[in-house]
Amino acid sequence: MEEITNQKNLSSESSPGSDAVNEQTMTMEELEKEMSGEFHTIRNGAIVTGTVIRIDPNGIFVDVGYKTDGAIPADECGDDAIKALKEGDKIRVFVKRMDDGNGQISLSVKRAKEFDSWDTLQKAFKNKTAVEGKIVERIKGGYDVDVGGVRVFLPQSQLSHGRNGKDSIGKSFPMLVTECDRRRKNVVVSERSVVETERSKKRDEIFASYKVGELIKGVVSRIVEYGCFVDLGGGVEGLIHRNDLSWSVIGNPREIVQPGQEIEAKILKIDQEKGKIGLGLKQKRDDPWETVDQRYEVNRRYEGKVKNLMDFGAFVELEEGVEGLVHISDLSWARNIRHPGDVVKSGEKLCVVVKEIDKSKKRISLSYKDTLAHPWDGIEARYHVGDVVKGKVNNMTEFGAFIEIEEGIEGLLHVSDIDWVKKVNHPKDVLEKGQEVSVKVMSIDSKARRLSLGLKQTTVDPWEVLDSTFKVGDVVTGAVKNLVSYGAFVQLVNGLEGLLHISEFSWQNDVKDPSEVLKVGDQVTVVIYELDKSKQKIGLSLRRINDDPWKGIEKKFSTNSVQTGKVVSVDSNGVEVEVASGIQGFVHISQIAQDRVQHPGEILKVGDTVTFKILELDRKNRKLKLSIKEATMDSAARELQKYQRESSTGFSDTIGDLMRDKLQAFRDKLSN
Repeated sequence: MEEITNQKNLSSESSPGSDAVNEQTMTMEELEKEMSGEFHTIRNGAIVTGTVIRIDPNGIFVDVGYKTDGAIPADECGDDAIKALKEGDKIRVFVKRMDDGNGQISLSVKRAKEFDSWDTLQKAFKNKTAVEGKIVERIKGGYDVDVGGVRVFLPQSQLSHGRNGKDSIGKSFPMLVTECDRRRKNVVVSERSVVETERSKKRDEIFASYKVGELIKGVVSRIVEYGCFVDLGGGVEGLIHRNDLSWSVIGNPREIVQPGQEIEAKILKIDQEKGKIGLGLKQKRDDPWETVDQRYEVNRRYEGKVKNLMDFGAFVELEEGVEGLVHISDLSWARNIRHPGDVVKSGEKLCVVVKEIDKSKKRISLSYKDTLAHPWDGIEARYHVGDVVKGKVNNMTEFGAFIEIEEGIEGLLHVSDIDWVKKVNHPKDVLEKGQEVSVKVMSIDSKARRLSLGLKQTTVDPWEVLDSTFKVGDVVTGAVKNLVSYGAFVQLVNGLEGLLHISEFSWQNDVKDPSEVLKVGDQVTVVIYELDKSKQKIGLSLRRINDDPWKGIEKKFSTNSVQTGKVVSVDSNGVEVEVASGIQGFVHISQIAQDRVQHPGEILKVGDTVTFKILELDRKNRKLKLSIKEATMDSAARELQKYQRESSTGFSDTIGDLMRDKLQAFRDKLSN
């Protein structure tokens, strides 16, 4: 046999991607054909087809038509395809060494496969056809992919959208060779290009096969906030907007569809330029609002399902796409419903009455309470005038409070019926919203649905038992509740209030402003001097606790009598002198001394003890008019009379001497 002369010598370790192999001018098929025959002259680096003649734990032995057999080592026999070999099978191998040291040819299946793979990659790159690649592992910037034993690179951006890279490891996909350099062993592939090509082809088929308004089947591939995407085949997706999923108002597309669900939708829009397909699910049936007035009538009952709860009411679905609102005021006959959830629950089936239908605005007004018995029906059998019942304060206004005695039954507690004694300006001064109170039924008007209640009527009117509670002359203690310009109101037992008039503060009537003496909250002890049940009046006195110091004053302080007292105040007109406890007199500036005085303060000061003569007693104004000057003159006259009496017994002082000495002594006293 002739030796192949046009094949260059290849080293025993040269790879299929080496320069030596790259310079071959013969293809593998030509090489095999050239080497066919009973025996071949083969060299290192050649790829030949042999026949399996024996399989044992040491490897696989192959007849390659040479004078000696070849051996595939055991470490290359782990592949499933190699494990399936049996004696007589044909196999392509790569000649690694002509003599492995044991007189046999060293063969490699992997190198042969790799060599073939490079040919496949080059052809695929040239012809722009796809190859099958297995994603091996994640590496920087992309993935390591095995294509028939050749490791190639798949950039991250070239993995199709929607495919999870982590889940794709270990799986095989068709890929397009975008770069191929056998000498540098550099191959880049794109799985995304294959998908997009197939997707574009499928999209063109859909565009050619379907028109707007036709139905098309697909599988829900993914759900987003604004709708869902439907896989129409070949990776082509159509979008169903959330508003096109159902005639009903939905919050989440998952209420209608789920990933992986097979559906049939109507084509709403085809945009060939942008490659987009708009789908609709609800359009498969007519808008239910178009004929809603044919299926529902006002004042009739229907069953629905609570779909959504809002602060202002509950939305009830009567059928798919038709929802009505039960306003919170129509959920219950009670007025104190804080939230619809207090009455109904989401998902609950509910019987409702249609109140109003607005077809143009797609609105239906519903009522739940109208399906229930009205609580006012038969009220006169359950309640009677005079009954004391318990209720809860629902609402308050300036004129009173509304008390709920049972669900849907409210009565008015007027502000005038809250307290017997206290003047209530607003119910909130006494009551709190939600408070439970006992009230008396005052009147019932079932036709007008009005109920009058009383709070104070549940207790005894303290004015009715006034005579048994107090007597004139009783000394009582109370708290100052209010101060006015004319006195103070004092709260006594049973909540009754009495008036402590400003004139009853002091016998002297010297209090000009009650706040100078008392403040709100003070405890005071007073005497009752007046009780008037018909006028609901109690007169209190602070001064009458003690006797009137002016009582019998004519006997104690007669006119023209000379007395002594203490100066309590000094002003430009004169001085006030305390004659006794609770009794004061006034000395005018002209009555202070015989000599003219410019200002009383020049002679007198607060705390001085003075001798005075009572000139006049003014009982009406409870004042005494006093004179220090006349008391002094009277004293001088008495001294003169004394002197005259004593002069007859031998005293030699003249009258002038005595008068002079007496006046000087008085001046000295005043000046001190």
